[in-house]
Amino acid sequence: MSRAENSNCDFLDLSDAVCPICLYIFVEPILLPCQHRLCGPCFHSNLELTSLSCPLCKKRVGTWARRNKKLLIDVSFWKRVQKEFPNEVNARLQGTDNTDYEAFLTFPHHQFASEGEIRKEFESEMDKFHQEAECQRTEEETKSKEFIELLLKEEQEKKREELQGNEELSKELIQKLAHEEEMTKEDKKNEILSKKLIHEMTSPRGQLKAPSPRRSKKKPRQLSLKESLARASRVN
Repeated sequence: MSRAENSNCDFLDLSDAVCPICLYIFVEPILLPCQHRLCGPCFHSNLELTSLSCPLCKKRVGTWARRNKKLLIDVSFWKRVQKEFPNEVNARLQGTDNTDYEAFLTFPHHQFASEGEIRKEFESEMDKFHQEAECQRTEEETKSKEFIELLLKEEQEKKREELQGNEELSKELIQKLAHEEEMTKEDKKNEILSKKLIHEMTSPRGQLKAPSPRRSKKKPRQLSLKESLARASRVN
């Protein structure tokens, strides 16, 4: 393992700061699970255009890259490269770096895959990707179906409550109309009776005769003794 693969070293050799793919100074270096480092541009080009594996040892890194896409850059190592080789980094970033870094390498870093190996790994990774996509699609469809069923259930419950409320309102309205009809009949009946009574009271036959005054009967006056003797003598 080179000193570049051990970020605890006190210093870096220039050979440890060179990307094994493009043979330029590291820019935004990425440490793969297999402990190989690539510069950011080479890693993304390899991932998008070539395969989903490490170009050096062919270990699969597609799943790892998707899960850690926001944490790919080896920040601590990248800071060391910028600190120890600022001129080379600036030249690389500006596109003016003409240094022959291959001369600093002590052994070749390239390892080529056998014929058809990359295709098989790519197809396998694509199959896995399609399976994951299908599972996600099925899960989303299930959630959508459950959500739609929930909405339908809520709508049906709302309609049921509305119908129940309308039925209760209809019953109250029917009872009110029946009561009003009964009151109307009673009012008409009272009106007829009132008219009949008024008619009877205002008709000639219906007028009440005032009672004739009764003559008071006077009690006979009591005769005096003289009058009684005189009446008796006349009788004799």
